[in-house]
Amino acid sequence: MEKTEYVVIEAQPTFENLTFDKPFQIGKGTIREIALATIRTKISNGKKIGEGTAQVLYSDIWSSPENTLIENLFLSLKDNPEIKHFVMSGKMENFATEVCREIKGSKFINPMQFYLDMRKTIFEKGKTFGLNGLTSVLAVSPVDLALWDSFGKINNKSTYACLDETTMQESLEERLGRRYRDWQFTNFFHKPNKEVRLLYTLAINDSLRVLEKEVREIGVDAVKIKLQGSVEEDVARIKEVERVFSLLGIENYALTLDPNEKYQGSGHLKDFLKKLNAE
Repeated sequence: MEKTEYVVIEAQPTFENLTFDKPFQIGKGTIREIALATIRTKISNGKKIGEGTAQVLYSDIWSSPENTLIENLFLSLKDNPEIKHFVMSGKMENFATEVCREIKGSKFINPMQFYLDMRKTIFEKGKTFGLNGLTSVLAVSPVDLALWDSFGKINNKSTYACLDETTMQESLEERLGRRYRDWQFTNFFHKPNKEVRLLYTLAINDSLRVLEKEVREIGVDAVKIKLQGSVEEDVARIKEVERVFSLLGIENYALTLDPNEKYQGSGHLKDFLKKLNAE
């Protein structure tokens, strides 16, 4: 692909609160709403305009910096996960809005430049909005995705195809540090699988009947199990999930475990793994 210069002529953010059908319980609390960030971008190469859109859910409750969330609210509310989510989502929305404002008129050869420029300042900028590193990245990720969508559409190519051969084969040392000196983008890109697993996230408060229904009706064959930090109860929960697949005659399935920081230290985690392996 020729090295054409592109200009960002528009970056428009919108945000919407989505209500769950039922409360979603994880280790750190219960979430009833989640913010959906939608970013729409337009870029121009002087001849054509590419319009892109990206959406990301601001699922932030588990990564919020505890000491900065509720500084302007009553202390009696500081341990309320719904209040934390509301405050944090607002900060992330403000940060994303500011980034959209800043990038209007900016120029690039490849959207990778947006990432490279942002990674130098994103954490410090995020701190001014009361965000930690993880929530700063999450806040601006739909902006990055929307630019890639615009870039692909203006060139009528997939994002992968838009990464030219030089970019794909260059060393990642400069971007990610000496540890990745012998790595290239091609180390992370693989030929797409013809089939993908259908994942269901099993909240702490979810009934296994719900999981069984999803497996039967839509073919779920992978489950992400939210743990609560109790060795006995979590191991029992995992075994119950395995029985659901066994009763339905399904042998090819995958399980992932998400403790949401409820296992305190390596000793606690070792106890859990020892119990799980013994069952």
